[in-house]
Amino acid sequence: RNCETAENWRFAYTAGSEIPLGSTAYGGQVENWQSCLELCSETQACQQAVFSNGHCWGMSQRSSQDQDGLGGNNTNWISAHCYGEMCPVLPVGDRFVDLGPWRIAAWDDDHLSIANRVGRKAIVFRQDGAILHSRSDLLAFERSVSVPHHVLFGFQFIQIGQFRIGAVNDTCFSISHSNGNTIQAFWSSGSNFVGPYST
Repeated sequence: RNCETAENWRFAYTAGSEIPLGSTAYGGQVENWQSCLELCSETQACQQAVFSNGHCWGMSQRSSQDQDGLGGNNTNWISAHCYGEMCPVLPVGDRFVDLGPWRIAAWDDDHLSIANRVGRKAIVFRQDGAILHSRSDLLAFERSVSVPHHVLFGFQFIQIGQFRIGAVNDTCFSISHSNGNTIQAFWSSGSNFVGPYST
């Protein structure tokens, strides 16, 4: 979600809009402004957060008015408006991402597998461009869901270990390796390119 901060503003309270933020009660004590802002950002119903002297107020409605009529000059106050939907949480862990029963995993630096938990088979993309079909090894299902490790999300791509999958542009989706090889590319026309293609 996106939140826009306004320093020295105490955005006005709208009757009935008060909400808790996680386990923090309305007006509850928090460590700092950043903690208050994160709580609002992580609470789908939170449209507005107001903070002063260690207290955080989450609200389900936004106001563009300052509670005290001192907008921009209301010292010791800071507020924010938060927008957008929560990003759904994907199960991730050590070099893998789960999408339903499918696991996309970097088995090691040279192999990326896309495997199904039910069928227990994988298609494996090797860093040199080779594609291995119906593999029952290199599945990575023994890895537990945990804090992401070597999993990065960027603009229109996911980096898993040394492999990157994502939209190159509006017409091309690719699987590539950090060594510069494009292993497979898919085009909006329905065609595909089997690599390797070195960039």
